[in-house]
This record gives sequence, structure tokens and C-alpha cells, in this order.
Amino acid sequence: MKLGVFGWVVVGLLVAMATGCADMPIFGDSTLRDARRLIDQEQGEQGLLLLEKAARDKPQVYVYRTEYFRQRDLLVVRWIAQAQALLTSGQYELAAEPYRRVLKYDSGNARAGAGLARIEAENRHRALIAAVGTLITQDKYLEAENVLRPVLAENPQNRDARRLQRLIEEKTVKPAIVTPRLTPAALKPLTLEMQDVPLRAIFDVISRAVGVNFIFDKDVRTDQRTGLAIQDAPAEEVIRLILSTNQLEQKIVNERTIIIFPNTNQKLREYQELVVKSFYLANADVKQTANMVSTLVKTRDIFVDEKLNLLIIKDTPGAVRMAERLIAAQDLAE
Repeated sequence: MKLGVFGWVVVGLLVAMATGCADMPIFGDSTLRDARRLIDQEQGEQGLLLLEKAARDKPQVYVYRTEYFRQRDLLVVRWIAQAQALLTSGQYELAAEPYRRVLKYDSGNARAGAGLARIEAENRHRALIAAVGTLITQDKYLEAENVLRPVLAENPQNRDARRLQRLIEEKTVKPAIVTPRLTPAALKPLTLEMQDVPLRAIFDVISRAVGVNFIFDKDVRTDQRTGLAIQDAPAEEVIRLILSTNQLEQKIVNERTIIIFPNTNQKLREYQELVVKSFYLANADVKQTANMVSTLVKTRDIFVDEKLNLLIIKDTPGAVRMAERLIAAQDLAE
């Protein structure tokens, strides 16, 4: 008797069933079909449970076990991708669910474990950042800085943490770089007309008029003769005019004391105070910002920490204030 192709296929199936072929399911197996349909319909766990039950009930049919692991691996990749997308968009609670699903079926998955650890750290950081915000509103800047420090140590790129750090720096460092101002009497209008008199004589007249004391550097020629004719100008403006016309510079010590010294590079280095200020950038690139400050403010003492996105500047109070305004304008979210 001769058999066609179809006949031989039927015979092969009957022989396989009779001999108990362990890895061949029945043709058109409904379990495999149903499991794949569930997985395609985003019901992956139900599909895996169906395959797992079939493999347990029919251990001799190896294809159920093979299909289970194949579909599980595909679902793990899909779930991790979903979690990563949610994590990137800041939806931490939603991202935790697919990570936990991965660990349920693949307990040793390193990426899922790391993802959950990151979510736990982010939740902890958010709680600490909220506490820092409360402390800042209470003007408790030292306590706020102590609470914020571990957040920046664990995640230097945390924008909220860097923003709060910059706010703390502004509140705590600004008083140190405030230039002393003269007494309000220095705004008093003066009218002076003096010709060919010693420099000291003009400053003595101003001192008696507004109550400001002048201390002269040893290299200032107080006997140098000069002249001035001005009407109804604030005393501060009169002082600046005298200084500029005689190649002199000043350092305001307090509201009633000014040091007068020659306007030379050496004397400027001697008398100008330098301050140090740190800037934690939340959005701007720290290297580009450093180049901007170096170009526009002419500051040379700049330290850059790319890991912390930190910029440290050492310069005069005026230069630091200018750098502060430039950085505030640059460090904006897109």
C-alpha cells in the first residue's frame, strides 16, 4: 500500500503518540495558542501562568517548559523597557511595578534589582529635599545643608538638590561679599571750588562735611597740588572724581572710614579683598559656564568639578557678584 505525504504525516503523529514522544505537543495545541494570545494582549502574567500549569500537569511535553522560558525572557525585556521609560519621565511609583514583576519571574535579574534600588533612593531623596525646603523657610541654613549633603553625595545630578544647595550658598555667603557702604551722609550734595591746593586739604574739607575719615597709604603724595570745581554733587561722586583725576583708588573699610591708595596693580592686589563662592549648577553645563565667567568677568581663579556640576570662583566681591548674575541667567531649565 502506498501512502501520500499527508498519510505519512498522520502515521508519524500516531507513532509519536504511541511511543510517548516527550517534546512534541498535539498538533494545533490550544494551550500554546491561548498563552500566546494572552501575551499578545498585554496579559503576560496570565500567559506565563497558563504555560507554567501546562508544564506542571504534563511534564513529559517539554515544549511547554521551553515556551515558558522563551516567553518569560521576552516579557522581562519588555517590562524592563517599560520601567526604564517610566523612570526617565520621573514616574517612580509606576516604574516600580514592572521591576517587581521582573523579579517575580526572574529573581536574580540585576537590572530590575538596580532599578528598584534607585527608586528607593529617589523616594528617600525626595523626602530629604522636602525637609530641606522646610528648614530653608525657617532660615535654618546650616541644618538644611547637613540634611542635603548625603543627597548630593549619592546623586550629584539631582537638580532639585543642586537648586537648594545654590539657594543655601546664596543665603549664607552673600553677607561675606557685601561691600561696605558709606554713611548716608555721603549722599549729601556738596559744592566745592578749590584750585591749586594740596590733595590732603580737599579730603579734609570733605571729611568735615560728611563725617568720613580718610587714611592715606604711605605711597600717596598728600602734598600733591590739585583743584576741583563742582556744584551740588553727592559726596561719594566727588570722592570718585578726585580719585580718578589723581590716579588713586579707595577701599571702604566701614561706613565712616576710607583708605586711599595709588591705583597700581601692586596696590590693588594689596588692598582688594578676595572672596570664594561655590555655585552648584542645576541645568547649565559647568565647563561652558566656567568659560563664560572667565571670558566676561576675567576671573582666573576658577575650579570646576564636572561630577558635582560645581563651579568655585575666587575673586573680588564685585567680580563674584557679576559672576553670580551671569550664572543665574545661564543656569535656567530648557
